[in-house]
Formats: sequence, structure tokens, C-alpha cells
Amino acid sequence: MAIRKGYVDTDLGQVHYLASGDGIPLVLLHQTSDAAGMWENVLPRFAQAGYRAVAIDIPGHGQSDPPPSQPDGPEFARRVDEVTRLLGMDRYSVLGHHFGATVALWMAADYPRRVTHLLFYGLPQVPEENEHFAFVNRDYMSNAKPRSYDRDGNEVQQAWISRWDMSEMLARPGDRLAYNSDIARRTMIARLQVGPKWFYAYHTIGRTDEVEVAKRVKAPTLVICGNRDHFWEDNRTTGAGLFANGHFAPMPGAGVDVADEYPEEFVSIVHRFIRDN
Repeated sequence: MAIRKGYVDTDLGQVHYLASGDGIPLVLLHQTSDAAGMWENVLPRFAQAGYRAVAIDIPGHGQSDPPPSQPDGPEFARRVDEVTRLLGMDRYSVLGHHFGATVALWMAADYPRRVTHLLFYGLPQVPEENEHFAFVNRDYMSNAKPRSYDRDGNEVQQAWISRWDMSEMLARPGDRLAYNSDIARRTMIARLQVGPKWFYAYHTIGRTDEVEVAKRVKAPTLVICGNRDHFWEDNRTTGAGLFANGHFAPMPGAGVDVADEYPEEFVSIVHRFIRDN
């Protein structure tokens, strides 16, 4: 099925989205410094499975207008929920990846009558210290600084290389690695669109007490994670246990690019959970 592009007008500017299908409402939220385009490979598949799948450029990302100042988790959640209202979604399931998972968490906590199912890929569980990933800790994420885009373009070059490295992280023979020049170009464009204030997302993650917010969630919740993702170990051991009705679905071999690496399996896991809960 085709992917449609559109905008909605909010009181703080326009928000861009991609949509496919006309069935059960499903909202998809992207990871840090990315945009709705990261879901392009699964949007038509969700439509074929019976969903009205809408991927939103969270304000400040992609082609959505930026917020005037640093939003917190509830503010990001309010802005995204406003988009769903403007699109005529009375109730919906929400699926978030990394930063999008933090926003989705706040949405389920703050709008329990609207969120029917809460799903994550790589729910950020941020420790005070992290022996595996230096950038995934409470202090760094809470105090991340603006990026510098100078004449030499060092930030761009370093980002290009590091994102390729991330796509191949912890890969073993037999794992699907889908990252290529087309996806690299897409993610770089999204990174440049966010610009220097990319840290709004990290601050939101780092300053969210996911354990306390999760206690307020009533919706059936599914934590999905691949063993090549930053949050694998915590998601595998404690992620689902944060929620009153939490479940865990492992995706062996999958990394941060799950929508491109394992699209059919990913859509199947999401569909079965929403159908059965």
C-alpha cells in the first residue's frame, strides 16, 4: 500500500507525518535524531495487516516545526497526542523506538483513556553508569550539549561513520544487516534536520524516571528488543516487569535498524500482541 505524506497545524506550528492504511489506529514514533522515514519499510506492511499506521515527525525532528524551548516528557507527549486528535484518532496503539519509546511511555501514562496498547522497541532504561555504552547513562543524557556544524564538517563526517558502526554493532554471522547507502543518506538528512538542538531528545530520556512513570501505565505493554540494541540487557531482564501488564518479545539478531533488518517479523510481533490483548 502507498505511503501518504501530510501535515497538521498545531498551536506551535506544523507537524509532519507519514501514513498508510485505513484500519486500526497505530502511531509510530522514531528514535533520536531520526524522523518518521525510519518506519517507511514497515508502514505498508502494517497497512496490509489491517492498521492505519501513522509515523509522526516528533516536533523538532524531520519536517516538523521545532519547539521554542526544551520540552519535557509530558510536553512531547501532549504534542504528539494533539496530532492524533487532529487526525481523528479517538483511541490508538502507540509504538516507540528509543526516544520515541520515552515519548510513548509518557503518552500512555498521561492519556490512559486514549492509548489502548503501548509498545516499545528498545525502551530506554538509563543507568547512572554504563560499562558497555558510555553515552547511555543518566548524567550524559541529561546534560548533552548542542552539536557544532562548522566549515570543516567534522560532525557530519563523524556521524556518518559512527552510524554505520552502530548499524553493525555486535553483529554475528547470519544476522541481517540492512544498512546501506540509501538508509545512511536518509538517516543523515534526518540528523541534519534536527540540527544543534538534537539534545532535546536526550534530555527528555535522561530526565525521565521510567520506573516511576511506568507505574502509571494501565495499557497492555510490550517491550520488544533485539540482542544488538543498546538496551537489550535491561529490556530482557527487567523491562516488562516495570509494567502492571508487561510482556517481553526478544528479536534475536536485530539491532537499531529493526524496521529495515526484520520488517516482517517485527510487524508480526506487533500485530499478534495488539490482536491478542
